[in-house]
Amino acid sequence: FAFGDHIESFPVMLAGRVLFGFGGESLSVGCSTIIADWFMGRELAFALGVNISIARIGSVINDIASPALYTAFGNSVPWTLYFGVGICLSSTIAALCVVPLDRRAEERLVKMGHKSKKTGVDAEEQIHFREVKDFQLSFWLLTISCVVIYGCVLPWNNIAQNLIIKKFICDGECCALDDKNCPAQLDAEHKSSFVMGIPYTMSAILSP
Repeated sequence: FAFGDHIESFPVMLAGRVLFGFGGESLSVGCSTIIADWFMGRELAFALGVNISIARIGSVINDIASPALYTAFGNSVPWTLYFGVGICLSSTIAALCVVPLDRRAEERLVKMGHKSKKTGVDAEEQIHFREVKDFQLSFWLLTISCVVIYGCVLPWNNIAQNLIIKKFICDGECCALDDKNCPAQLDAEHKSSFVMGIPYTMSAILSP
């Protein structure tokens, strides 16, 4: 995505966004799986809540830091995005570090007798699509709730800053459209970033 913006290619940006979506959601599933292996009972619910809180705090920091980075990099969108690429690389390194830690923890649990050593996939752990019809109503209600919430929140975040600036801060355009170094526009972006961070801050505090 960052490279596509750098070379001003929308197809490359779109492909990068799709790739990022695949990786981000897969990472979320992997995190939940590791947490489910390491915690149980009430600890599991709290651990999942903390995991969500950290993600929401990251969203708040992103909303606040992005305009500041844009200004620091000389009003350069590509270099601001490349900073995000660096964050993704650090996340990849952290994920690779978790692999040996998770393996060692599993070996210790096996030695202590709290867990049996797996030599393959157990029959009861195999997934069959026909089992979908056996899911309880509560599962489908939660699924619909998640789809509706994400379907509202994520599109809103894509337009929130521009809407907040035009409707509540500048009452229209802050500056001329061709003025890229307008102080009023930059100040409005900083203010709107803090406003956008309020819902995620509340989520981070209340999730656990």
